[in-house]
Amino acid sequence: MELIKVKPPQIALALAAASLALHFAVLHQFMFRYRCLGCGIVLAALGFGLMVWGWSLFRSHSTPIRPTDQPIKLVTARAFRFSRNPMYLGIGAMLFGLALAIGSLPMLVAPIGFLVLMDRVFIPYEEQRLRQTFGSVYEEYQNDVRRWL
Repeated sequence: MELIKVKPPQIALALAAASLALHFAVLHQFMFRYRCLGCGIVLAALGFGLMVWGWSLFRSHSTPIRPTDQPIKLVTARAFRFSRNPMYLGIGAMLFGLALAIGSLPMLVAPIGFLVLMDRVFIPYEEQRLRQTFGSVYEEYQNDVRRWL
């Protein structure tokens, strides 16, 4: 599958760009009343922090971040105690924050599209590799910690 070779942040940027293009194409028709610039900025900042936290935990355990690389160590501490995918969750929160800050329905294409793609394509691929590499240790972790929250 070729899509799995694309880095998730690149997918997020492409979806954000597509959402922005759609937003400008139909700007005044699909604005929603619940636009909140401050809320969007806070949500995006929290998402960025969560993504960086997950990334730094991978780095500190010397395990690769790219989904196609062979995992070296199963990281289950800190952010990974609450979510098996804090980096994807963080990126999704950044995209939702952007949609909330701009306040248009077309901007929701990016976060929804990103989370669906991660949930249906990337995460199953990663889970299969983690089961092959870590066996019952990963299955126990998978049973104890939710995929998202």
